[in-house]
Amino acid sequence: MNQLANLAIRKYKVTLFLSLFIMAIGMYSFVVIPKQDMPEITPPLSTIQVVAPGYSINDVEEYVTAPLEEAILQIEGVDFIDSVTLDNIAILNVVLNIDETETKAIFDRVIAEVNAVSLPDGVQDPVFRNLIAQPHAVFGLSSETLSLEEMTAQSDRFVNTLKAVDNVARVSVVGESDVILYVDVDTTKLNQLGLSVGTFMNILNAGGLEIPIGSLVTEESSAAIRVPANYASIEDVNNIILGMNGMVPIRVSDVASVRLEENVESPIYTQNGIPTVFVEVYFDTGIDFTVLGDELLDVETVFDLQARELTVTRMTFQPDTVNASLQQVYSSLAIGIVLVLIVIFIGLGLKNALGVAFTFPLIIFGTIGAMFFLGQDLQKVTIAAIIIIIGIIVDNSIVISESIQYHFDEGLSKMDAAVESVKENSIPVLSSSLTTIAAFIPFMVIGGFSGKIIRSIPITVSIAIGLSYVVAMLVMPVIGALFFTPSKRKAVKEERKPSVFYTKVLPSIIKRPVLLLSGSILLLLGSLVFMGTNSEIVLYPVDDENIIYVDYSFNDSNDQEAAHEYALAIIDQIERFDEVYYTAYSVGGDLPQFGALTQINNVPGEGRIFIRVDVPFNEVAEYVEAIGSLLEDNAYIQENGEYLVKQLTMNFGGDADAAVALSSFDYDLLMDNVDAVIAEFETLDSVAEIQVQEQRLQDNIIVSIDRQKLLPNGLTLIEVQQQISANLNGGTFAIYEH
Repeated sequence: MNQLANLAIRKYKVTLFLSLFIMAIGMYSFVVIPKQDMPEITPPLSTIQVVAPGYSINDVEEYVTAPLEEAILQIEGVDFIDSVTLDNIAILNVVLNIDETETKAIFDRVIAEVNAVSLPDGVQDPVFRNLIAQPHAVFGLSSETLSLEEMTAQSDRFVNTLKAVDNVARVSVVGESDVILYVDVDTTKLNQLGLSVGTFMNILNAGGLEIPIGSLVTEESSAAIRVPANYASIEDVNNIILGMNGMVPIRVSDVASVRLEENVESPIYTQNGIPTVFVEVYFDTGIDFTVLGDELLDVETVFDLQARELTVTRMTFQPDTVNASLQQVYSSLAIGIVLVLIVIFIGLGLKNALGVAFTFPLIIFGTIGAMFFLGQDLQKVTIAAIIIIIGIIVDNSIVISESIQYHFDEGLSKMDAAVESVKENSIPVLSSSLTTIAAFIPFMVIGGFSGKIIRSIPITVSIAIGLSYVVAMLVMPVIGALFFTPSKRKAVKEERKPSVFYTKVLPSIIKRPVLLLSGSILLLLGSLVFMGTNSEIVLYPVDDENIIYVDYSFNDSNDQEAAHEYALAIIDQIERFDEVYYTAYSVGGDLPQFGALTQINNVPGEGRIFIRVDVPFNEVAEYVEAIGSLLEDNAYIQENGEYLVKQLTMNFGGDADAAVALSSFDYDLLMDNVDAVIAEFETLDSVAEIQVQEQRLQDNIIVSIDRQKLLPNGLTLIEVQQQISANLNGGTFAIYEH
């Protein structure tokens, strides 16, 4: 290192040029390096949803939930499954072991095993969803005057424009118009024509299918032959021929009325009290969010100007979060440079302070350049690492700066003072740097999902501290040799009377090493005890977003209208806070993902409320408590449903801080023990809220059919079953008439 330092000083022009070149490369890297919100990783949890139309809760449990659970639990790496079974639907939340690293490979196997399970006829294909694969931007398109169908039509234009933007991976719509074809049958006319409702339904269904009938193969190519579906309009349905009455065709319009209407069972979506269609935008991987964010804002501005009676509002926008994190780096860097200038100026003078301050941007931008060429990106974790090391990276330069100044004042030439400072301090400074790096090495061996997130911290810190050592040994001596001047110390040292500390206190301490070590250990233990008893210890920190959300469920899970009123009652309480400037809610389904790690089931009586408050993120917890207290005081909200008020956290295991699962084949015994466990938890001071998610039993209704009476009435067993099923699932016709 001494020879390198000597060479760097003699070739000072080359050294300074390389320093400026590295800084320029770092600045360029800062512009082009991918800037994102969080590291790109596959989280250890996912959800599987299976719809089984017409199946009771018990049938869904027996024929859908149980077989899928059995197949999934055989896969190595799966920790547990949290299942919700309801009429017509099963939802399975699959959670992997927290120390698993190959999460994507395990979920690929889960998908394969689930698809290999043989499910009964009529059960729809499983739908897989990653709970943390959230959109990078969510736009809400709202209107007080347009119908949902009109808003959907305008949102399609917005979607097509967004899809044309480079680096937009996909765009999806939540809350779009769900128009259903309703056919109201006059059963009296139908029966007069000798047609059953079952036959009528079969004819309608057949006309709506696209049927493959084979393929045409030639020597040069092959082509599939399909008969396309017949329906393009209501008129097409009205003109379907059901049969003949003599020479006159019998059409659907003769026995039924056909209309298109919004599906009343579709989830309801609203933002700021106005009906809304949400547009989710997903970005490509490995890109700069800030650049793409500017392009999306341009698209939003143009669309907002052209849209008629429609307002565009951003529900979430990750480029803003990334920009805020970068602004924090800028401010921390500026503060660090100013503090270094002040401290060194007081101790060593202006030139020394400016020389050390020059190493600040050199090391920071050099680190970013190295990260870029190593394939790293800038996101919350790496930005946190840069902020951590801002106060560390100049330590080495300060040591060399002070040493150069000391030897220069002792009478050595600038060249010799610089070389001597490197000779004296290269090994101690290297040991100090390696010790600091070693303190971050344990982060490298943390396994599982958490390890993947945090691993970029030791990488970033190691690069920065390693670069700071090189800068201190090679660049700082050049700066000292070129720009340092003698300090205002007396050429001839005067005898100074040593202070009492050096003559009496320090020698006394050195003579009692046991007492010194014991006192140090007691001080350390006391500090740990004080920190443990006075500091809140949490596994996952809160996210730096001003977001609060409320998950709610109405007592009658099938009453969407009443659940909507329940949601409005909660919103009314929340909007009493002046700091609340944005709200969005859903009824009967989930909102677009925004970082909450639980999913709202597609059940009419459940929903989620999203809230933004105009306060710093470190004050959001106070509003969570305030909103919770306000809701507790409302009798209607307390009596008619359940709710959970939460702040976003970086928790990848769900909203609950702890979960206990109780299982038993004896339902009554199980529920008795649930009550006992709840009673024990309620005695703990730190337990804020307890929620029970239970599997409710459902009685089976057995329908006994007299088969001897079927034939005289022109009915078959399957037609009776279809009639019962149709009525239970919302059929508008009532009975067969003969």
